Amino acid sequence: MDETRVEAFLQAVSTGSFSAAARAMGYTPAGVLRLVDALESELGVTLLERTSRGVVPTKAGEALVPDLRELAVLSGRVKGLAAEIASPDRGTVRLGSARSLAAHWLAPAIARFGDRHPGVTVQLREGATPELARWLTAREVDVCVGGPQQGRSWTYLGESRYVALVPREHPFARRPFLHLSDFDREPLVQIRPGRGTDTALLMAEEGVEPDVRFSTADIETAKAMVGAGIGICLTIDLAGPVEAFGAVMVPMAAIDPFRFGVVHRGEGSLSAATTAFVEELVSLGA
Repeated sequence: MDETRVEAFLQAVSTGSFSAAARAMGYTPAGVLRLVDALESELGVTLLERTSRGVVPTKAGEALVPDLRELAVLSGRVKGLAAEIASPDRGTVRLGSARSLAAHWLAPAIARFGDRHPGVTVQLREGATPELARWLTAREVDVCVGGPQQGRSWTYLGESRYVALVPREHPFARRPFLHLSDFDREPLVQIRPGRGTDTALLMAEEGVEPDVRFSTADIETAKAMVGAGIGICLTIDLAGPVEAFGAVMVPMAAIDPFRFGVVHRGEGSLSAATTAFVEELVSLGA
């Protein structure tokens, strides 16, 4: 159904005049009349009639006005969404990220992207690798930054070494490095337990069973708990500074660094704004 025909009819109903409708649309009265005639032919009913009070809708026209107004609103939404999808300077980027990367590695990329594309909103959702994969499959996010996802293309951005967060007065704080075996039965501050995090998988693969004393979803809280002496924590060095919390970072030995990259459902699934954001991430990681 031609939206201009619908608009001509709705303008005529609102103004009660073909002339007024023509002025509102920038058409001639004859042009508006032709549009309404065409809509009537398309629908097979008479929509308007002339009276001494001007143009008024027929019974059929009155019955169709609510749905045609809804159709006009929906058409406007579709146009607006299409404009957002096509423009790198409008819309929303729904971003999933490994929690340990969000505050320190991603923040500069988001800030720089915001300077270049101020009309785009970035919505950040943080989670473990399995959660990121589920969100991407369910189309709850447009793009993810984290570890590789099975069955999806993945573009390398960077890597971060694994470290232990240790209370400043703990004996481990004086060690040049730690092994995963040092975590066995050691009081632990666990980040996101039961979520399939990379650190939990590393310890499980080595048969390491720490004594989990505290768990949290927030890395800053984990730092504070370590500094308070509750336990040690396994994370990556991109988690950010810990000295202010009364903790130190001790490098982990014999563990490959955490490699992170950008993953999405494919180029055809990305809006122009999301494509521009992915390009920003790749340029930062290059």
